[in-house]
Amino acid sequence: MNLKRKKIIIATLLFTCYFFNSVFATEVVTKATTVIKYDIYADDDKIGESVNSRKSGTKNSIRTLTSETDTLIKISFFFSDIKIESQDRSIYHDGDLFSYRVKFKKGKDISKIKIVKNSDEYTGKWVSEGEITNAKFKSDLFDFTSVQLPPIKKLQTNRTLKMFNIENGKILSVKILKIVENQTVNIDNQTFNCTILSIKKDKHSIKQWISKDHIGQFLLKEEGEDENGPYKLLMNSYEKF
Repeated sequence: MNLKRKKIIIATLLFTCYFFNSVFATEVVTKATTVIKYDIYADDDKIGESVNSRKSGTKNSIRTLTSETDTLIKISFFFSDIKIESQDRSIYHDGDLFSYRVKFKKGKDISKIKIVKNSDEYTGKWVSEGEITNAKFKSDLFDFTSVQLPPIKKLQTNRTLKMFNIENGKILSVKILKIVENQTVNIDNQTFNCTILSIKKDKHSIKQWISKDHIGQFLLKEEGEDENGPYKLLMNSYEKF
């Protein structure tokens, strides 16, 4: 991969990797814990890793899910490395996103986002380069957020859903292009049943392999491409406790 291409990939994947790592589960079924590890690729070059842990349970008769993810992207240049790190935590109540927070670090630059749901609206706080932005969004204006997979009950070919993009606080259109159900994928000596979902998000074409376990939905694989080229997210191990 040439230097120019690597710079483009960093810009393109910056918030893709930043946010895809929390889309794992939105339907809590039982008390359990899973740990899922992923590799991140730009073109065919591995540039990072992501580790996600999910823990489900109940609190005051509410089904809860806590999802925590650590992501590291490291790209070598001629005489230096670029290191990008993020740590995020999502909490779901009865399948709905209740709160989300993330800390993102690139070199010495640190950005933070915090989202909390209060009744029928989300309150968000964005901190970047010393600047703070606060905003509120009604939850009935969108179908899901950028840290969730598209809701299964709303999946229909050629249907357009509304997604709240937590990166910038904007609502984007996501068109469902194709749905292929009852597929199988073999990873780490395990076989997973999955649905393959092809979508158009903004100007990006994305293909997702979505499976489901005793906790809820999770991502097996994601492939995407835009005007700058392709990227991939591949699960390499899955453990449940």
